[in-house]
Amino acid sequence: MQFNISNIIVSEKNLNYNGKYWESLSSEFKLHLEEYLKKFEKHRLEIGLIPTSKEDWQALPFGNFAKDSSWKWRRDSLSIIKKQIKNKTFNCTLEIGPWNGWLSKYLAKKSNTVIACDYFVCPNDGIGNINELAENIIPIQCDIEQIYTSFKPNSFDFIVLNHNLSFMKNPTDYINQLKPLLTSRGIIISIGTTFFKNPENKIKSNQESATNYFKKHNLDLFIQPVKGYLDFNDKIKLQHLKFIIKPYSSKLLQNIYSFFNVKSPYYCYLIYKNND
Repeated sequence: MQFNISNIIVSEKNLNYNGKYWESLSSEFKLHLEEYLKKFEKHRLEIGLIPTSKEDWQALPFGNFAKDSSWKWRRDSLSIIKKQIKNKTFNCTLEIGPWNGWLSKYLAKKSNTVIACDYFVCPNDGIGNINELAENIIPIQCDIEQIYTSFKPNSFDFIVLNHNLSFMKNPTDYINQLKPLLTSRGIIISIGTTFFKNPENKIKSNQESATNYFKKHNLDLFIQPVKGYLDFNDKIKLQHLKFIIKPYSSKLLQNIYSFFNVKSPYYCYLIYKNND
């Protein structure tokens, strides 16, 4: 039976389907996004961050393209998702920031429907063709920051934030606002999360990247304001909000090092289970 998106979305006012993915954008934000993506996607292609073959794209997070440490981290994240899900299956999963669908295709095996929401729509580097990976993936280009207002309460029994929590304006409030979207036994997992006891170096690095990008492209690096990191105050707040924080076992040495060098990241993932 074909999934009816109107069953979960709050308003169909700005909802359009272009044959590859849905758009749920205000006219103002759509114009802003189109201008941003023209330069951003060209930049990523020029520096070799986009798979240029369909075979490389379909193989992610494995294969010849996925060689650097960022892909190793994502393979670790896939293992964590598998460990947490085990034999569970879901009716409707929300994946926030699926990127090119490297995780979406696994989630599609465990879910009747996967709603994959992102800004980026470039084929092989966004949601432009991820519905080719599985017919039950429904890609939506939308304003990620406002996603908690876009869907009806109790719509999802699994929500995954895919390596992107720090790229929200207020990460702890953002993830907490997702809770009403869960069904009574729903689960939220944020993979690829790092905390900094002293974020000084991370803040400096973010600022340098943004400055260099603006000088080269006359464009802000980020689509809209982001915090860009999580600190230990965020860690404490999330624990108070009943998110369980678990370390990446594959990052054991890095996490031990972070206790001695407080400017180094602590690698972890977050879990929240409704009615626990």
